[in-house]
Amino acid sequence: MSFSRLLTVTCILCLMSLVAAHATADSWPGFRGASGDGVSPETGIPSHWTETEGVAWSTPLRGLGNSSPAVVGDRIYLTSFDAKDQSLWVIAVGRGTGEVVWEKRIGQGDLIAYGPPDLYQHRHNPATASPCVDDDGNVYAFFGTGDLVCLDRDGNEVWRHYIPDEYGPYDLKFGMASSPRLWGELLYITCVHKGPSYVLALNRKTGKEVWLADRNYLAMGDATDAYTSPVVLVQADHAPQLIVTGCNHADAYDLSTGKRVWSDGGLLLPEEEYGRINASPTVGDGMVLVNSAKNQLCIAIRADGQGDITGSGHELWKSKGMADCPTATIHGGIVYSVRDEGVGAAFDLKTGKELWRQRVLPGRTQASPVVADGKVYFLALDGQCVVVREGTEYAVVSKNSLPVGDYYATPAISDGMIFVRERSRLYGIRGTAAAQ
Repeated sequence: MSFSRLLTVTCILCLMSLVAAHATADSWPGFRGASGDGVSPETGIPSHWTETEGVAWSTPLRGLGNSSPAVVGDRIYLTSFDAKDQSLWVIAVGRGTGEVVWEKRIGQGDLIAYGPPDLYQHRHNPATASPCVDDDGNVYAFFGTGDLVCLDRDGNEVWRHYIPDEYGPYDLKFGMASSPRLWGELLYITCVHKGPSYVLALNRKTGKEVWLADRNYLAMGDATDAYTSPVVLVQADHAPQLIVTGCNHADAYDLSTGKRVWSDGGLLLPEEEYGRINASPTVGDGMVLVNSAKNQLCIAIRADGQGDITGSGHELWKSKGMADCPTATIHGGIVYSVRDEGVGAAFDLKTGKELWRQRVLPGRTQASPVVADGKVYFLALDGQCVVVREGTEYAVVSKNSLPVGDYYATPAISDGMIFVRERSRLYGIRGTAAAQ
């Protein structure tokens, strides 16, 4: 092996060991886990519960929010918005008991959005973006007002930014919803909208800017807007990449420098002006999947390219019929997705061949499926959760329920429990004894 090749492999291994130091197996430190792939490596995860059995605790929350729980150590962190006085909150809950450990009022303000409120108010407010947490219990919370704050484990403010003042006002039809991503020593924020778009990396300890990458592409109308969150693609033979989607494009960035590694602009035709992107990119097995809200077109991209790879051999397949809002999950060479109306499907990752398509949920959903312990968890808006066995054939493991409510948030999995957030309540699920 040449010295340069050895050096490259050594650097990748160092990066991956750094990742391991900041994402232990029993933590779920951000939206859809550490990297955003929606996969937990844990085993023994509950798959059976009811409204009266298997729920360890249930905790009412101040205000309303659709942000997903972030879990590190013995605490769960969430954000919330109290419409009575338009106050923004970060909440810490004890994992074992469900008791609220502390609540921190971050500020005041409403969602910056220009679309008709009746189209989004029932499913979106300033507390839609999920927080992320480091191993020390520092929590990083981002609100649709543009407020970004870092709090320590006890809820004390470490640093803050008001992003619109520093990087330009928001111009999104339905308001900012992108969750921050923490990786190593950097915190990543994306803004893809009608104004100047960018990807921002901040030092997690100080909040100071490390790099800023412009992300401006030509598009029409709502196609300029994205409500997606950045994710990290971890690969065995390449350095991890920050994946960002929106404005008809998927881009991969160097995590340390912000240099664009590759870009694919094949998602939509320029004249399709309502092609906003809601679902975050799906990553796994060296692949990136990205789809639009306009026609649910999905492109599967092999992520080992350089430069502009639009229309190249790196695009392995295209398919229609994917989801508008829920983000798909990749595991074991299979893509698991669910459409907003509750129809689920599995696809072969390399070929795009449909393996099965079934009405998994009886009603609508906006939560993304998550995978753990050989099972795929699909959560409906009304609190019903259908658990399906991983594989090429459709096989239901269980059908579970929680009290009727509004379950927009994606569940979190940590240390043998599942944490499910209803807009105003958090549930800790251990499962029934017979199912363990």
